[in-house]
Amino acid sequence: MRCAKCGLENPEGLAMCQRCGINLAWAAQNITETCPACGTVNPAGAQKCSSCGLNLEWERQQRAQQAGVVPPVVPAPYGAPQPYGSPQPYGPAQATTVPRLPLEPSAQIPYAPAQAAAVAAGVETALAREKARQRATGALTSAIIGIFICAPVLGPIAIVQGAGAKKVLVPGEDGYGQATAAQIIGGIALGLWILGIIIAIIVNVSQ
Repeated sequence: MRCAKCGLENPEGLAMCQRCGINLAWAAQNITETCPACGTVNPAGAQKCSSCGLNLEWERQQRAQQAGVVPPVVPAPYGAPQPYGSPQPYGPAQATTVPRLPLEPSAQIPYAPAQAAAVAAGVETALAREKARQRATGALTSAIIGIFICAPVLGPIAIVQGAGAKKVLVPGEDGYGQATAAQIIGGIALGLWILGIIIAIIVNVSQ
């Protein structure tokens, strides 16, 4: 049986409230409860105000907690009707403060500059690979031109630039094939130029 004075749910058959000690039968007939929000007189032990819908059970529990009569209880669930301006209870978990323990030295978060250095290293590597791809493209262009003109100059340039690009790039990466082709074509251009010189010498000697 619910006590009309303090709201405690007592076991059936008890004559006196276990919390406040009042006679339960007398309290049920003589005690009423006034809504603190709108002033409406409600029957003793009412769950909600018949006028504004205020959760009277929750109000009784809050008053009991403030008076130190009972330990904290679970408030009304979120969404229960409340009058305008009345705080909406969300549950005791939000009122609980969890102490923050200091971290052990081995569990502390690494210092930010270490992460910044890793990011900077990644950016530097990406820029180096982009430059190597550009170098491979330039080497291939020099090698192709060297087949027709300036082979003794453009051929070695293509070979050296292609080798430098392959030191940064890996097989299968964009630009690695161009660097290899530049070395091959540059070598062919240089070989053709040397072969042409040899043929010209032979022709002059035979004459």
